[in-house]
Amino acid sequence: MKILVDENLPRSLVQDLIDAGYEALDVRACGIRGSPDEIIFNFAQERGASILTRDKGFGNIWRFPLGQHFGIIIVRLPNEMVISQVKAVVIAKLLTLSPLNVQGNVVIIELEKIRIRKH
Repeated sequence: MKILVDENLPRSLVQDLIDAGYEALDVRACGIRGSPDEIIFNFAQERGASILTRDKGFGNIWRFPLGQHFGIIIVRLPNEMVISQVKAVVIAKLLTLSPLNVQGNVVIIELEKIRIRKH
């Protein structure tokens, strides 16, 4: 699975995703840091990538309709978690998902569970 990591997640998460077997890109390295959500969304779609973000705005199904993208994964973890914990939880939760769970859907990663809004 190909994943575009948004700027609101640790840059080092990209390497952890690669080490876990994912193809991962970082918006900062791609030159789209600070871009509007639509630019990031379109960039991900052009590359066949799911978006991994903390930005709840990507969960707006009116702006980003279900079934019309490669997946949006929203991380909803406590802000006080240290980076190593965030990365560990994200990787562990992603490893439980198949690409079919993600494609076209909005996936919410929380500390205790994963929620999937399916198309």
